[in-house]
Amino acid sequence: MLSNAASVSPTVDSADGTAFSVTCNSGYSATASTGTLSCDGSGAWTNKPSCTANTCTGGNLIVTNSASVTPTVDSPTGTSYTATCNSGFSGGGSGTLQCGSGGSWDNPPTCTANTCLVENLVVANGSVASPTVNSATGTSYTANCNSGFSGGGTGTLECGTGGSWDNPPTCTANTCSLANLVVADGSVASPSSASPTGTSYTANCNSGFSGGGTGTLECGSGGSWDNPPTCTANTCLAANLVVTDGSVTSPTAASPTGTSFTSTCNSGFSGGGTGTLQCGPGGSWDNPPTCTANTCSLTSLVVTDGSVTSPTAASATGTAYTANCNSGFSGGGSGTLECGSGGSWDNPPTCTANTCTAANLAVTNSASVSPTVDSLTGTSYTATCNSGFSGGGSGTLECGSGGSWDNAPTCTANTCTAANLVVADGTVASPTAASPTGTSYTANCNSGFSGGGSGTLECGTGGTWDNSPTCTAATTSIATTTETTSQATSSSGPVLTQSTTSAADLTSLTAAAVSTAGGAGTTAASATNTAATASTASTTEITSQATSSPAADTTQSTSEAGTQISTKASTQAASQQTSTEASTTVITQSTKATTQNVTKDTTVTGRSTEGSTEQVTTQEATTEATTKPPCLDIVPWRRRKYLIKKVRVLNRIYEKALANKNSAKYITLLKEVCAMVGIS
Repeated sequence: MLSNAASVSPTVDSADGTAFSVTCNSGYSATASTGTLSCDGSGAWTNKPSCTANTCTGGNLIVTNSASVTPTVDSPTGTSYTATCNSGFSGGGSGTLQCGSGGSWDNPPTCTANTCLVENLVVANGSVASPTVNSATGTSYTANCNSGFSGGGTGTLECGTGGSWDNPPTCTANTCSLANLVVADGSVASPSSASPTGTSYTANCNSGFSGGGTGTLECGSGGSWDNPPTCTANTCLAANLVVTDGSVTSPTAASPTGTSFTSTCNSGFSGGGTGTLQCGPGGSWDNPPTCTANTCSLTSLVVTDGSVTSPTAASATGTAYTANCNSGFSGGGSGTLECGSGGSWDNPPTCTANTCTAANLAVTNSASVSPTVDSLTGTSYTATCNSGFSGGGSGTLECGSGGSWDNAPTCTANTCTAANLVVADGTVASPTAASPTGTSYTANCNSGFSGGGSGTLECGTGGTWDNSPTCTAATTSIATTTETTSQATSSSGPVLTQSTTSAADLTSLTAAAVSTAGGAGTTAASATNTAATASTASTTEITSQATSSPAADTTQSTSEAGTQISTKASTQAASQQTSTEASTTVITQSTKATTQNVTKDTTVTGRSTEGSTEQVTTQEATTEATTKPPCLDIVPWRRRKYLIKKVRVLNRIYEKALANKNSAKYITLLKEVCAMVGIS
């Protein structure tokens, strides 16, 4: 409370920052009439305003028609004063100064000429002959006493402040005994002893009763009080039978003082109970029970899966609160506290886990994500990224109110560093700088190497290029002790003879599989029969060319211990010069040949034990074998496309191997061929 304040709000415990207002008593001024509370750690009001007394200046301490006034100097509100009025005037008296903010005396007493009202020109137990109208002090009068009273006579009026006749003649009445000065349901404040008729009295009624008051005694001849006041029980109106923050169970209708009542308090409040009504003169309930707001302790101001923003200290029922939910939860909000009698928070808000819908449980560039169905915030998840991407991992879901996945992991494309964008035996045309997974690349192989091509980068976490293309060196032949190739072309067509000196080995066959007779194609006489022989040059070539008579033989001999295999290919063509180039790829295509003989070094194998020559002629319908070469079983997937051109040649060798008694050795040699041409 503030001294000399008429009102202060708030009137209950309030938090720091709460707005306050102060109204001072008359004669006082507030240092701050409004503001916001500032409280220290102990709950004390640190910016408490005050109500300061105003000062009345000495020159304003004057009362008209007064004989004297004290004090006579500047004095503050609350200073005692005394004012004496001149004869014939009423007012003055004593009290305490009440000063205005400008130094004025706001409550000076007055000295007013009194007038005796005509109705007051009476004499108890008598009558006034004159005057018969309102008259001022000094007017002559004539009074007669009633029977039983003594007094009356003539004189000059002297009037009281209430219009009374202060000096009327008296007609002495009988005396009321003290034993008779009582009031039912009340008490007599005065007189306190036996008193005659005409004596002023003051009577007070008990609480819940109306009446009493003041008056003059009228006594009977036997000392009785013939006109005592009465005190009547007040009635509480039904509309007033209410309890703040509670309710009245009984009574339910207007009832007088003394009626029993029962009341209960609302949730969050304590008090109420039973008692007897005490009613005011206007129908009010003067002693209603109280329902006091319970206080929620600070330790109870918590929200599961959320937090309380305000209040931040123990607070009473009705205090506004604000609660926020944690990420992934919905609810919270604002409201007013409802506290239990033990300090518990009886109506805390709730925070409910949001659900991530199945449609939102996806991670860009991921191989897999679990869970795959609608799941709540807090559910464990696992995400695995695609090759070439990093991130993913595991954790717990955090879901938005609309079903979104708010903390989804990411799969970020790894970057291939510029230093790793290299191809052995080749070059990278693009990109030329560090680039992420998914970037298109183009790689070229050096002369004499095959492979390279284009694709999209797949990068490792350390900047490596995990799917770099390869450049494979072309192979001319299986290494032998001595190899000599001579070729001659005659008018009747080239004849290629290959001989290997070996007792029981099939090395010449495998050498033929990887050596091609470049340009050894023959054009038949028929216009509809054509043969195209494509050969790719290897990085190592030993070629001896010579042009001889129209029927020349091309002979290639290789010396090894023990075995000689010779092959002759004979075709009809115009005289031409051809070169034999060793290559890893030979593609022979035959177009609608009815009976066209195509002689190829890699698909026709002549085997001679007594100097004879074997020729193998193939047709269009058998250009490719359906049986898979064994070397393809060991070929990585990304290399298979590169080997398509070689497959046709290897197929034919494989067919030959199956028909040969030494097929096991053929297969062994074929795998060696695979290794030679870079299929590893």
